[in-house]
Amino acid sequence: SASPLETDLLATIVRVACICIDERSPTENLAQGLKWVRVALSLEPRDPHALLLEARALDRLDQRFATASPQRLGLAIARLKEVIRSGVEPYCAEARALLHQATASELLPSDSLRARHLRRLKEFVANEQAAVQRKGDSPIKEMKGMTLKGLGLKGEDGEVSVLEALAKLRAGEGIPLTKPKAKKLEAFLRLVDDRPEPPSRAFLDEYAASRRSLGCLSLVSWNAKMLNVTDQRDEDWLAAAAEKARNIGARASAPDVQADLVCI
Repeated sequence: SASPLETDLLATIVRVACICIDERSPTENLAQGLKWVRVALSLEPRDPHALLLEARALDRLDQRFATASPQRLGLAIARLKEVIRSGVEPYCAEARALLHQATASELLPSDSLRARHLRRLKEFVANEQAAVQRKGDSPIKEMKGMTLKGLGLKGEDGEVSVLEALAKLRAGEGIPLTKPKAKKLEAFLRLVDDRPEPPSRAFLDEYAASRRSLGCLSLVSWNAKMLNVTDQRDEDWLAAAAEKARNIGARASAPDVQADLVCI
């Protein structure tokens, strides 16, 4: 079992990731939040909040960079399903909502995660539902405009999978990986592959080393004044305080600040 220190560290990192992955966060914060959440998953691979945050970050980054840098939507969908299986609320409810679990594929909102995933797959294969099931095991013959001969490889198109073909290309067989057809295979695999990233705390180590090299601490100070609550407006006060806390948190985690402490 995790030590109290590891438990506290996990909770802190998840909170930092949550602030970075807020829907109003700038893109650089989203990318950084994804790095933090993967540090959290290296500490506890089954943490439902961290799994949800990873899916949310991938989804939001994909919406912002759909063309320039498609994200791993297959992994995002797999993470949401894992959260639902955990049965831990309120994370399950949000995962079901993001996944539109009860909605048939043909009725999905056009901007939803699953709809975008299926739409992208149509660029690569004729049968996107089969590709969702087979993932990297999809045979080359199901890829649009793709043959083993065109990849400079030998074998039957119906017997060699995308994963196998890519393994051969990466080993130096066939066409170079810089060629458009090889890049197309890699883009398809990135879209369908739902295997998680290898656990790593490298980002945490890099962050700690960078703070040590500075030889100082970065501090954000918030001078919070208590409001008069005798007028029974407690809910309004709490909402205002929560909004202010989110703003302060986003600022403290911004790349140009990276505060070590927030003093209230």
